[in-house]
Amino acid sequence: MKEEANTTLLSKLYPRIITKNEALTSVGAVPLGVEQILFLHPSRILSWEHFSSKLKAINYQGLVTITTKEYENKSELFDILGKITDKESRVQWLLQREQKQIHMIEQHIPHDTSYTSIIVLGNLRNFSMWNAKAIDFNDNLKRIHGVNLAETMKASNASINVETLIHYNPDVLFLPSYTDDLITPHDIYSDPKLISINAVKNHRVYLIPSGASRMEGPIETPILLEWMAVLLHPELSSSFHLRETVRTTYNDVYGYNLSQKEIDKLLHLKENMQSAHYDIFQNHTR
Repeated sequence: MKEEANTTLLSKLYPRIITKNEALTSVGAVPLGVEQILFLHPSRILSWEHFSSKLKAINYQGLVTITTKEYENKSELFDILGKITDKESRVQWLLQREQKQIHMIEQHIPHDTSYTSIIVLGNLRNFSMWNAKAIDFNDNLKRIHGVNLAETMKASNASINVETLIHYNPDVLFLPSYTDDLITPHDIYSDPKLISINAVKNHRVYLIPSGASRMEGPIETPILLEWMAVLLHPELSSSFHLRETVRTTYNDVYGYNLSQKEIDKLLHLKENMQSAHYDIFQNHTR
């Protein structure tokens, strides 16, 4: 996660994340020991519920726990963040902004278009299907007439074999951009076991954009949804201006002016260019 912070826009927006030892330590996924936490003197500690037993045992007054339910519903998570940082009005502005953008995207999708089947494929070792229980992701996908084939699975990230993946035969494959063993569209197209899958045959395999927060939450969810809407409905591309959406979002929310090269990197233009319709996202003003 240190590497992720250093290579994404997170470090551009918040440089202290990579310059302070405390911040670097706090970015790690492994929970800190109670002694380490107390050494940092935090006024608040935001912790997964299943990591917080030792802090509860010492009755730490600044402890705020997050459940899986709150993580899956980003509105509830941001409500918590607003309360513990005394920025509730800021959070409400972000949430209202998100809903307005999502509604605008949804309005462009014709009611009579068929649903596109997708799978978010985590890796090629065990064909992990992601976002099975990601409520926000799956609900938003349905808004643009897409369906996550993993949604009926019991596990959040279910591993399957190649035969099952071929049986599902998704129209589109999305690839996470923040995994330890990153896979690209080229990796998928080069795998002879996968050539019979519709998404592969039609070159509809895409590496998901990577911004500051993994395209989650009220700031980047509308960017991800617009990106998916254009790829699922390329005939509607003239109705969307994704590069401008990205630029405006970072300017309005963070006060940060993205360069065209930074937008290219966020959209993984190089990695996705061999996939269908991705030239839509090029900067045509060069």
